[in-house]
Amino acid sequence: MNTRSKFRTLIAKGQVNAFAGSRSAEAMFIASSFPSGRMLPDNFLIANIAAGLPLGHDQGLGYVDEFIDWGKTSGLVQLAIGRSQLIGVSIPPPPPIEKRLAFLQHHVERLVTKGVLTEGQGRALAVKLEGALDKLSVGEIDAALHKVAAFIHRVGAFRNAGILSEGQSASLPVIARDVVVPATQSEDDATERDEN
Repeated sequence: MNTRSKFRTLIAKGQVNAFAGSRSAEAMFIASSFPSGRMLPDNFLIANIAAGLPLGHDQGLGYVDEFIDWGKTSGLVQLAIGRSQLIGVSIPPPPPIEKRLAFLQHHVERLVTKGVLTEGQGRALAVKLEGALDKLSVGEIDAALHKVAAFIHRVGAFRNAGILSEGQSASLPVIARDVVVPATQSEDDATERDEN
């Protein structure tokens, strides 16, 4: 007999008053089995989920970090939560723009290390990201976003010239755009607050 069947039997006999489990699955179970039941707002258990790598595979950590950050900032994780109809699941906020730009820098460094880009080509991309970080450090968000746009343009030029393949370069502009969009939204929100 599974846990839910046991619970139905025990609650029907008046032997239990409560049931604990994962919020998403239990919300649907309670709603479908006990329309008069209710879910308490507090958490009984929080299950944090994380990605892992086997020992000795540290070189993949940067890629995993980038992928997880991109999944959060691009809305992919939120889309998966919606498709699964999960309830009570939250996504930690994406890392700050500076960290996302650092992810891009590491990605460019890996392309140089693997011989996909020459040192000079890698430097041409890195200087745009460094410039964006410098501008962010002094609060010049527009100027920083222009540097990120220049980075995206240069990646496109390398792709058009056959230096980078679609697979090698696909995540670079996507992550860069995910840096730009939240930054412009934050700036728009601040402007709107100032105007009110």
